[in-house]
Formats: sequence, C-alpha cells, structure tokens
Amino acid sequence: MNQEKIGKFISLKRKEKNMTQEELGERLGVSDRTVGNWENGRNMPDLSLFKPLCNELDISINELLSGEELNEKEYQKRLEENIINTINYDKERNHKKQKNISVLLIILGIIISFCSMFVFKDEHIMCFVSLVVGSLLYFLGILGIFRDVKNIYKVLFSFLLVSSFWSLLFYIDYLCVLNMHQVPRFTYSKTVHDNMILYETFFYNVYRINPDTVNEYYIVDTDNQYTVDTVVYSPFDREKSGIDTIIKYRKYDINVLDNTKELLGHLPLSEYEFTFSIDKDNLGLIVNYDAKDWNVYVSNYLKKSLIYNSVSIFALITNVEYIDFNVSLPYENVSFHIKRDYVENLYPGYKYIVQNNIDIYNFNRFLEEQINNYEFVMYNFKQLFIDSNLKNAKKIDVIIEKEKIVNNESVFEPVILKSIEDKNELNSLIEIFLHYNSMPENSAVTSEGNAWTLVFKDENDKVICTFYVWYNGWFGTNGKEYCVANRDVLINLLK
Repeated sequence: MNQEKIGKFISLKRKEKNMTQEELGERLGVSDRTVGNWENGRNMPDLSLFKPLCNELDISINELLSGEELNEKEYQKRLEENIINTINYDKERNHKKQKNISVLLIILGIIISFCSMFVFKDEHIMCFVSLVVGSLLYFLGILGIFRDVKNIYKVLFSFLLVSSFWSLLFYIDYLCVLNMHQVPRFTYSKTVHDNMILYETFFYNVYRINPDTVNEYYIVDTDNQYTVDTVVYSPFDREKSGIDTIIKYRKYDINVLDNTKELLGHLPLSEYEFTFSIDKDNLGLIVNYDAKDWNVYVSNYLKKSLIYNSVSIFALITNVEYIDFNVSLPYENVSFHIKRDYVENLYPGYKYIVQNNIDIYNFNRFLEEQINNYEFVMYNFKQLFIDSNLKNAKKIDVIIEKEKIVNNESVFEPVILKSIEDKNELNSLIEIFLHYNSMPENSAVTSEGNAWTLVFKDENDKVICTFYVWYNGWFGTNGKEYCVANRDVLINLLK
C-alpha cells in the first residue's frame, strides 16, 4: 500500500471538488492537519473513514487504496490485492499501536519504580506499592513487546529483561544506602535492637546505628562479617567523627585556626553550637558548647564525648598542652579542665594510639570500642576529669538547687550546701557521687532538692572545674546499693 501515492490522489480529488483541507476535514469530523497528513503520505485515514471519504471525493474504496482511478478491467484485478493490503495494513497498525502501549507501560513502570527510590520517604508504604506496581507494568510491557515471538523465546527474553531491570533496581537501592543514607527497599527482614536496626536483604545487611538521631550512621555489610553483637557501634556519627575522617586534620600546630575549627566541627558535641579560642602563650584550647539539651547528661553522652574529644585532640594536634571545655546545660554552666599529661599518663592505650603518627587500628581499639564500656568510661572520666582536678583543688563547694514556685512557675535556687576542704572528705563525696544510680530514699539531699553542682576551687578561690550532678543517673549506674550503704557518710558530709 503506497501511502504517498494515496495521499496525492486524495489531494487531487479534493482540489477537483474545489474543497480546502479544512472543509474536507469538517465534513469528515477531523482537523485540517489530519487531512494534510493524509495528503503528505504521513498517515492513512482510519478504516471507519474510508467510506465517508470516498463519498465526498466521488471515488470507490478500491480506487482510494490504489491511489488512482481504475477502469473496469483493472478494477477487479486491484480489488483482491487492495483487500489483502488493507488487512495487512490494519494488522500492522494494530501491532504498532500495541507496541506503543507496551513501550508506554515499560516507561511508566520504570518511572514508578524509580519514584520508590527517590520520592517516597524511607519505609513509607508507598515505597513498596510503587515498586510492585512499577515492576508489574514493566513486566506487562515486556510481554507486549515480545508477543509475536515464539513462546520459549518470549519467556527467555522477558526473564532476561525483567531480571536486568530488577538487578538495576537492587544496584540503585544499594547506592542509595551507601551514599544517601536510605534504608534498603528490598528488605526481607527488619529487626530492632538497642540503638540499632538491622535490615537484611538477599545480597547484604545494613546496620542502622543510632536511628533517628543526629548521630545516625549506616554500616553496609556485603561480606556478612558482622552480627548484631559484633558490629562496630559508636554513640557518635562514625562517618563524621571516626578516625578515618578526622585523621586528615592531624597537625603539629594548634594555631592553624581553620584546621582546628574543622576538627572540632567533626568531633562529638559539634551538633550543638560551639565557639573556641586559643591560648597562644600556654598552647591551650578553650571550647564552649551550647548544649541546652536535657538528654546530653542523662544519657552519659557528655562524658563519652569529653573523653573522645580529649584523646582525639591531643593525639591529632600535637602541641596542645591543655583543653578547657565549657558546656551550657539547661540549668547550669559546667566546665572541665584537662591537661596533656593527664591523658598521656592516665589514659589506657594512649601510647599505642599515637605510635607511628596515628595508629588507626589502636585508635579504634582503645578509644572507639571502649567508649561503649560503661565501667571504662566512668573510671577514666573520674581519672581524667575528677581526680586530676581534685589534686589541685583546695576545696569543693557543694551547691544544691532548691525548687521554688514563683508566679506559678518552677524556679531553681542554688544554695551552697557545704564547702569541703578536707581531701579525705572530698574523695568520699566523689566516690559516692560516682557510684550511685538513684539517690537513697528520704536522704537529706533528696529532701532538699534534686540537683547538685560541685565547684572545684584553688587556694585563691578560683574555679578550676565544675560538675553538674543530676539526681537520676548523671554519675553512675547499678550503684544504688553502694549509695544506700554509704547513706550516713553522704548525709554527714553534706550537713
């Protein structure tokens, strides 16, 4: 069937009738552009328009399909040929239409499937729905493309293409987990543990550590080398604060301000606003954190952060001699003073961390892995931040906060409960504070208020260290029995 010849014949007959394309189109219920496409040979009229078109042009359907006028002798000869051509044309057009629909289904399937990766939030029900719908549309489209292929080949080609599509989705999902911190979409198992969620897929496992916190990070285990019990857990964001990241800020001079700022910006507590200054004469670093968040001390996160930050800073910036941490908490400002020799002489494994510049394996072994050991943290926090300052303190003011109601609002009034200068008394008090989990019932302290501040002062009454102590677990765990056993000592000390 010669579409170009037929188009020229339609144009010729239309002009013989003195009709414009627009007039012919109006009579047939189509646009003038459609008529123009017929005459240019780009399209053929629909089968339903053959008869009306021929009536308007005073020609037979046989002549229309032949693209010319026919005499009686040619008419019969062309008729059979045109019938066969028409049947083949109709089949071909239907096949083309079905193929276009199949291509459209494939495109829609791909778009909807990709929406599950980039549009809907993690673990949203629409992620699963869009994956199922998108994959089904893609599969139907593939079947439509190969509908004329023999069954065995159709199944083989469809299986290969669908498998390739799913492999692509799995790979994109894997890249999203690695680079965009998304939970895997193709998960067959999800288990929730303390501070961790495990997602199991057919090809790898994903450990989501510290979920839904500012310190959330992912470990993608492609070799099944971890279990829930052995996976590397850090209370901090490992990708931000881990040694693999912060080692690039290793310098020999604290006065390189940009480097010092970048290092502090990657260490724990940097999620809170912070400022810093440098004591150039004495090579000291003064860091101020605005951490007015209740959980910062209830969860012991602050103690872990101070140990981690101190060891990291002294290890990475080798001429720092001391660090002052000043932390703004909801009801109190506290300060912590630590010197390089405290860490070098008292922190376990420090010499192994700094051997051969920085030993990454030992950094993880002696710092990151140990930071989750509560007893380790408590012991070293006492050693580095309490005992070291206690040696230099001439007295400690024990300040208790009494709660008062003023204008129907709670106001905490700080009152000096006792000033202690005797070193034995200081040690006894600190030991009790360090080991309690909850205060003894009806103790002299809990009847007065629910929080203490311990202010370490030197011989000139200058503050050298401040501790804020909250009643429900700031300094200890599993130590209620210890506290109860020493109840009388505690009460006597604070009288």
